[in-house]
Amino acid sequence: MNAINYDNISLLIIGYDPYKDVWDYYFELLNKYWPDRPQTFLASNILMPNYENVTVIPCGEDAEWSKKVYTAIDAIPTDYVVLLLEDFFTTRPVNGDNFEDLVRIIEKNNVDFCKLLNQTKIKGKSYDGKPYLHILDENSDYGISLQPAIWKKNFLKDLVGSDNYNAWIFELNQVRNKTHLQSDIVALGDDRNILEITHTVVQSKYLRKSIKVFEKQGYHIDTGTRPVMTFSENLKYDLKCRVSELSPKCLRPILKKIGKLMNVDFVSDRMEKSNK
Repeated sequence: MNAINYDNISLLIIGYDPYKDVWDYYFELLNKYWPDRPQTFLASNILMPNYENVTVIPCGEDAEWSKKVYTAIDAIPTDYVVLLLEDFFTTRPVNGDNFEDLVRIIEKNNVDFCKLLNQTKIKGKSYDGKPYLHILDENSDYGISLQPAIWKKNFLKDLVGSDNYNAWIFELNQVRNKTHLQSDIVALGDDRNILEITHTVVQSKYLRKSIKVFEKQGYHIDTGTRPVMTFSENLKYDLKCRVSELSPKCLRPILKKIGKLMNVDFVSDRMEKSNK
C-alpha cells in the first residue's frame, strides 16, 4: 500500500484543564501507539502543555465543551475530524492502513458521522459491503453521540452551534433536536474499535478494568493523583451500561427509579441540574 495519506482529517481531543494529569498519560500512550497519525489538536481552557506532535488551542477559562469544539474547528484546516475525549486512551498499536481505508470510504460516500467505539454493540444494516460497517438506526439512543467518532467538520459545527454549554446537553438535547428533522444524514458505526481505545476514566475516577489493561502492558498509572473506582462504584456503572443496552425503552423509567434508590448516577440528572 502507498504511504498513508491523512491530508483531509485531523484528531481533535476536547480537554478539561483539571484533567491535566490524565492528558499526560493520554498523549504519552497516543504517541507510543500511533506515532504516524493525522495532525493532532488539543482544545483546552487556558493551559498550554507541550506534548509531542500536538497543537494546543486554548479556548478561554469559561469555555465549556461546545465552545471548545466550535473554537477548535475554526482552527483546523481539514474537512474531517476525529472527535475524542481525554478519558478514552489508545492502548494498543493502531493500524494506520485500516484507518486510512475507512477515511477513504467516508470521503467517497460523503458520510457525515462514523462512530468508532460504542459502550454497547453497534447495530444496523451493513454498509458498502463491509461487515464491520453499519448504518446507524436513526431511532437508536445515542446513535450520533460523543463516543469516539469521525465527523464531517461542517456537520459537527452546525450541530454544536456557537452557544457555550456542556457535553451532556449536546448528547441529550442538541443532537436530538437538530437531527430528527434531517433525512439526508449519513451516519455509520464501525465495530472494530479501529483506534484501539480503552475507556479509562468515569466520574473523575479510573475504571478498574482499565487499570488491569495497563498492568498487563507494564504501564504504570499513578492512582495517588486520581483514584480508582471502588468495586461497588464500578459494579453500579457496569450494571447501568448493561441495563441501558438490554432493556426496552418502556421499562427504562422504572429501572432508572430503581437505580436512583441504589445511588446510581445518571447523565440526564446532571444535565437537569446544570440547567437550573
